[in-house]
Amino acid sequence: MEFVYQRLVELRIWHDYFSSEDLIPERAPRDYEVNFLFDIQPSDDTRKLLANYRLLWRQTPYGILIGTEIKAGNPTQTLIKIEEKLKFAFVLSLKDPYLLNYSNLPLDLNEPRLYVFDNFSGNKLSLGRTRYLFLSKPMEGYNPGRQYKIGDLIRANNRTYEVKDLPVESAPGPAGGQAEWRPGANTQYVTRNDTIATYDKVYLYKGPNHQPGTDVTFQVTDIFGKVIPLGNKNIPGLDEPVELAHSPQDPARELEHSLSLGNLPMGRYSLNLSGNPIDVFYRLEKKRHPKAWAVVEFHYTPPGNANPEVPANFAFIDPGPNPSEPLSIPMPKVFHLRFKNRSTFWRYLSAKDRSEIYTKGEPLPIQKAYFEVKDDNNVVLPHPTVTRITREIDDTGMIDKEKFYSQIYI
Repeated sequence: MEFVYQRLVELRIWHDYFSSEDLIPERAPRDYEVNFLFDIQPSDDTRKLLANYRLLWRQTPYGILIGTEIKAGNPTQTLIKIEEKLKFAFVLSLKDPYLLNYSNLPLDLNEPRLYVFDNFSGNKLSLGRTRYLFLSKPMEGYNPGRQYKIGDLIRANNRTYEVKDLPVESAPGPAGGQAEWRPGANTQYVTRNDTIATYDKVYLYKGPNHQPGTDVTFQVTDIFGKVIPLGNKNIPGLDEPVELAHSPQDPARELEHSLSLGNLPMGRYSLNLSGNPIDVFYRLEKKRHPKAWAVVEFHYTPPGNANPEVPANFAFIDPGPNPSEPLSIPMPKVFHLRFKNRSTFWRYLSAKDRSEIYTKGEPLPIQKAYFEVKDDNNVVLPHPTVTRITREIDDTGMIDKEKFYSQIYI
């Protein structure tokens, strides 16, 4: 028997360390493979879904590919109808120990956090006749109230900008030439805003005591607003599962309460305190995924049967025109994630006594492709490796500056 498959979903992951800041390429550089960077595996529930719906997946040189079996001679319909909400989740673990050294990503995350990407993002970018769909959140624009750091990324004037010096006193202008901004490509990068706090078995809440001596309730909802029972401390007799906690009588004492998350499937959740949303978190079983660094989720939501719904441009199944007899018409989608390479101050040190010889006055991008760098005497200098990067605070000026240095011994 012949089985016919076609692409249903593809994820392509790009990193500017390996390629230029030009438009997203149709093909990766010759020596670029994502499996050098990440190990990608479907979650346990996803493995079952893939089998149930006769879908195949594999890790490609670019990222992830999911194929669907279609009716022989009829590529407009899958073999099995998809009528329910579905989530295909893939866990990315770091394989390259130096990835964060050469990626423009934060190194100061103070709590366990996870990068989470999904097709609810609505993050699309049109370049000419091509529309690119990104699973990362849309990058922020300029915010005059934000305390920027060197290396921060924003979008303005239909392109990206990177902070290369402080203070940032104005938005980047279309003409360029501002000392604090480095203009970049017209694209969408992964940023700090794509991270979310992650918990395993217990969520320990500790916060202000706004209602001393009274009972308060905790409630956990999934991304569709459905209340999820946690399995213990639920108030008997209530239709919706909530947990009861008692606030300390002393208003100076904080409210503390632990919630058991053991019954929650892997995924994103909201925590509500007495009906008010207070946090968003991702439940991930650490024992099952000890090295998880990111999660990619591909959702399918039947039209009119979910809130929120996957944006139309990001949907990979069309149920057809007749709700009473739904079809599963594949609408193959290619999604993208793009990582910016880190810029550092290149510091040249003596290999004999480690004394400083020369330091570039502004940060330069770390990248695999060669470009010429010279010192003040017009001497060509070598590039740094990705292994020797230090984070320092420069407090010699009017404002403290967090800087990353690449150490190069010559």
